[in-house]
Amino acid sequence: MLGRKTFEPKLFYQFSLEDRVPGDHLLRRVAAAVDLSFVRRLTGRFYSHTGQPGVDPVVLFKLALLGWLYGITSERRLADECRLNLAWMWFLGYDLDERPPDHSVLSKARRRFGVTVYQAFFAEIVRQCERAGLIRGDRLYLDSTLVEANASLESLGSRALVAQLAAVDEHLAAIWDENPPLADADGEPAGATEPVPVPASATEPRQPHVAGPSDPPNGRPGRANELVVSRTDPDAGLVSRDGVPLDLYHKVHVGVDGGPARIITAVDVTPGEVADEDLLERLLKEHEGATGRTVTEVVADAKYGTYANYRALEEDGIRASIPPHLGRGKTRAIPGERFIYDPAGDRFLCPEGQELRRQGSSCTARPGGGIIYRASPKVCGTCPLRADCCGTAKARTITRPDDSGLYDRTRAYLRTAHAKRSIRLRKCWAETVMAEAKERHGLRRAQYRGRGKVRIQAFGAAMAYNIKKLVRWHGRRPQAPALALRPRLQPPVCCLPVHFGPLLHVCQHCHPFSHN
Repeated sequence: MLGRKTFEPKLFYQFSLEDRVPGDHLLRRVAAAVDLSFVRRLTGRFYSHTGQPGVDPVVLFKLALLGWLYGITSERRLADECRLNLAWMWFLGYDLDERPPDHSVLSKARRRFGVTVYQAFFAEIVRQCERAGLIRGDRLYLDSTLVEANASLESLGSRALVAQLAAVDEHLAAIWDENPPLADADGEPAGATEPVPVPASATEPRQPHVAGPSDPPNGRPGRANELVVSRTDPDAGLVSRDGVPLDLYHKVHVGVDGGPARIITAVDVTPGEVADEDLLERLLKEHEGATGRTVTEVVADAKYGTYANYRALEEDGIRASIPPHLGRGKTRAIPGERFIYDPAGDRFLCPEGQELRRQGSSCTARPGGGIIYRASPKVCGTCPLRADCCGTAKARTITRPDDSGLYDRTRAYLRTAHAKRSIRLRKCWAETVMAEAKERHGLRRAQYRGRGKVRIQAFGAAMAYNIKKLVRWHGRRPQAPALALRPRLQPPVCCLPVHFGPLLHVCQHCHPFSHN
C-alpha cells in the first residue's frame, strides 16, 4: 500500500537531546576525553564578582571550538548552525527551548581575552595530551605554510604615506582632547541631546607593523615590503614565488612532536616574507616549555639548514636532521656533495678532476663566515658538464664555511641512514599536519586581520587537531615515560637492531616508534 506522510504540529513533545546524540558521535568523545575545567580558571580574572551574569566562558570556548573542529570560518554561520544541529546544542549544554549565544559574543571574547589566553588554552590542551602519554618529546619536526591574508592587493599603499596618515590620526585625536564640545547651561553639549561621538579613527589610529621584541631577529621585510604595506592588514606580507601567486600572506610556523600521535606542540605566526629558519630557536623553546621534555633531534626541510641553526643546535647537543640550504636558484643537477675537498692543497676537485682554488685570504661577510672556492672560467667554458654544473654562471663556485669542521660534521651526519630516514619521515609527520589544518580546520585563509588575531586562529586550528588526536587515542595504553628529560647526547652509533617486520631493521635509538 502506498504510504503518505502528513505533518501535524503537536502541542506537547516527548524529546531528549541525550537520546538523540549517538554514543559514538565526535562531540560525545570530545566531552569524554577533554577536560575543559581550565577555561574558567584562565578567564576568571576578566569577569566582575557583581553585575549581570554573562555567557559561561566554557560555552564561549566550546562554541569557538566547534568552528575550528568543523572548519567553519564564518561566525554568523556558526551561530546559525548551533540552532539547527542537535549534537552541537547538546555539546554546548543548551536544551531545545534555549537560545544559543549570538555570534557577537565570540568577537567580544577575543577582544577581552586577547591572544595570551588563547595561547594558554593551546598549552593546556598540549599538557592534556602529554598526560595521556601521546607526546614523545625528544624529536621535533618543523614546518610552515602561507595563509592568505584577509586583505586585497588593492589595499596596498606607500609605507611612508601610511605612516603619515597614522600621524594625522594622532593629530586629530589630540585636537578632540584639546577642544571638547561646548556645553550649555545644563552642562549638555550645545545643540545636541546625546554625547558627541568621537570618530574611531581618532581614538584608535592604525599603525603599520613595527618590528618588536617578539619578532624574529632576522625577519626584515624584502624590498617590496619595505616600500608598500596593506592599509587594512599592516601585519601581512607581500609574497610571490614559484607556485605561489602574488598576494598578501601570513605565515604559520608549527612544531610537531615525533611521537606516533603527531601532536602540535608549538605555533607561531609571522608576516609572509619572514624566512623559516628564523623561527627554529623559538619553536624549539616553545616545544620544550610545553612538553617539559629535552629535544635531542630536530627534523626540518632545507629552508632551515643554515649555518647559524647548525651551530646553535650543535652547541645544545641536538642532532640536526636538516638538509643544507642552497639558496634560491642554486639547485643544480650536479650538487656540491660531488665536489671533493683536498685539505692538503686547500682546494676542491670537481667530478671532472678540475680544481677550484680558494679566493682571497679572509672569510666573506656572510653570517658565520665562509671561504669561496672558484674554478677557472676557461676550464669551465670547455667542460662538457658546464650546463648541469654552472648553470648560467661562467664558472662553478663552492663555499666552505669556516666553522672548525661544523660543515663537514653536519654533512657526515646527514649521510647516515638515521638522518636520511628522519628526513623522509618529515613529510608524514609535518606536511600532513599542515595539510589537515588548512583543509579541515579553516587555516587556508585568515579569518581576521592583524597578527594577534591570526595567531588566535592558528592556535584554534592546532587545538582542534590535537583534540581529535586526543579523542582518537583516548583510553589506549600510554607510551613509556622513559623518554622524559632524556639527556642530550651526540648521535649514537647504531647498535642493538630492532626488527619491525621482515624488511625493516633499524636501531632502537633511532626509530621514532621504539620505546626504551
